[in-house]
Amino acid sequence: MKSSFRTAQPGKLNTPWDIAYRKPPLKRLSRLDNKIMELERGVTYFIEKIEKLGGETLYSCEGHPGNFYIMFDLPYETTLKLANHCTFSVIEVCYNFKHHNVKNRWVLRLMPHADKVKDALLRTLAIEWEKVKV
Repeated sequence: MKSSFRTAQPGKLNTPWDIAYRKPPLKRLSRLDNKIMELERGVTYFIEKIEKLGGETLYSCEGHPGNFYIMFDLPYETTLKLANHCTFSVIEVCYNFKHHNVKNRWVLRLMPHADKVKDALLRTLAIEWEKVKV
């Protein structure tokens, strides 16, 4: 029996999110302690997409035990393109960093869901983000 889009384990389907999930974990410099750290696989697709679009990610979390989120810097016009393809998620200005004179800092958030539902939403979001080109 074929796995459904919603209940398939991460990395088991051929969506952009699953394909990125199967890759070895990304490694990035931590802004908290300046050490190289492995990122969670569930954020891989989105971090790679933001970087491909010329952005930089600052913080991310796959969503355990809380919400999935990625904080990133990207020009407004490009962020608007992504926001137009944000099914079941939200991109918002990161106000808590406003005092640092950062003009283009954003947070992608996915509202809390059970893991299987979250995975399905991330698959859908990645499919939508594939439509965004620079």
